[in-house]
Amino acid sequence: MCRLSLFVLIFCLSNISYAAKYQFFLGLGQSFGTSKLTTDATNQMTKNTGTVNEKGGYFYTNTQHGSYEGSVKNITSAYTGVEVTFDKYGIFTARGYITASYSNNVNFGNLDKNSIRDGNLEKCRPDSNPGLPSDSNPNGIGRECWRDEFSTSGEQNSVTFNPNPGFSDTIAKNAFMLTYGIGADIGVNLPVSFFIKNYMHYKIVTLRIGAYGGIGYEFITYSLGKFDNRSYNNTTSGATTYDPSNPGTPTNAAPAVLNTQDSLYIAGAGMFARVGGSIYITNHLRLDIGVKIPITFAGVPNARSQKWYLQESIYGTQNTFTQQMLKQNLTTQVDMQWHCNVNVLF
Repeated sequence: MCRLSLFVLIFCLSNISYAAKYQFFLGLGQSFGTSKLTTDATNQMTKNTGTVNEKGGYFYTNTQHGSYEGSVKNITSAYTGVEVTFDKYGIFTARGYITASYSNNVNFGNLDKNSIRDGNLEKCRPDSNPGLPSDSNPNGIGRECWRDEFSTSGEQNSVTFNPNPGFSDTIAKNAFMLTYGIGADIGVNLPVSFFIKNYMHYKIVTLRIGAYGGIGYEFITYSLGKFDNRSYNNTTSGATTYDPSNPGTPTNAAPAVLNTQDSLYIAGAGMFARVGGSIYITNHLRLDIGVKIPITFAGVPNARSQKWYLQESIYGTQNTFTQQMLKQNLTTQVDMQWHCNVNVLF
């Protein structure tokens, strides 16, 4: 017992007198396994009549929701940063880094037809005007509600909204993912070589085994094709409109006219956490195996996209007063990613 106490005392005193060591490092990593990619899609027809009608406003239909489940594979990452060792034996470390990664193997998956549903907005009463004071509340702001028609000052007093066009069976199976971010980790290591040299009297290279954890912040994009704002929809052709009241059942409504050459661009940012294990072989090589976990607050996804498409009315006369806007939103969230990294320290 006394011998152990003496060892701990000597160990602590030697560490106190040690000046922190700084090492620049470069790293290269590769993911293994498959990360789940979930996408929520919404459609909504809208019309702003404020410029053509003195009583006009912003009108919209109920939202239509659907979801996809896909995957991301083969993520390649690069790292550069500085690692600080605080003690003589390399037990306590900290590092800060910047990173970039990409994958050419992003599959957004297939539409879950059972997920098609209408939103939970309330339908407007006759005296309601969403976003504007109503007859029953002239000094207030109208509550959020939807209509199936809008008023104009054109040839017709009211125009029926086109139906929501539904969703295609797929979004993209070969999109490109790019991320770049910053992060910081702290580590605790066991100096294996120190104990082997002093208690087993074998000479080996410096060897440490430990664990690390940290957080970071990154920007992420998913893209496909060349952007063209004249194109209609960022999905494949042949979409089917499904009945929200009877999930999985196609309706007889005309599907959207879709353009197979349209682009896809989804972008966002968010925090992530990293935890894993490290093996130091000499003082100049570190191997990391761990997992990267996205951090979300209040269910906010880490990447979003919104596209607007002008539509002519499919009912009656077609003119500028009956034109309407389809707003399509895509929100994505990638699941945890397992990775293996090799880092060279200088």
